[in-house]
Amino acid sequence: MKKYLIFFLILCSMSLCFAYSKPKKAAGNTDAVTGYIKVYGNEPFTFIGLVTEDEKEYSLKASDEVLAELRKVQGKKIEIKGTIEKSEQLSMNELKDGNLIVLEWKVVK
Repeated sequence: MKKYLIFFLILCSMSLCFAYSKPKKAAGNTDAVTGYIKVYGNEPFTFIGLVTEDEKEYSLKASDEVLAELRKVQGKKIEIKGTIEKSEQLSMNELKDGNLIVLEWKVVK
């Protein structure tokens, strides 16, 4: 009987630990999003985002070099592969549909 009680207590404590853990997105889980680059804000406080054809808006997060290259292709249709992060509360430089972390991009013809 004592073995069953200890097993039950261990089982309950493990279930409590796993009940409050948050599942994380897999590292290999990427999305491909197609749209147009748009600049938001006023100089010197501007940031760039991606507007898709179905009216979704994503803030772009990448290195400064990649963001500078993306600014140059403003107005052209591009495809970005990356991960989408959506936060509970919007910050100042964040658009309504979340952040798109850029892994790779290309101009679509």
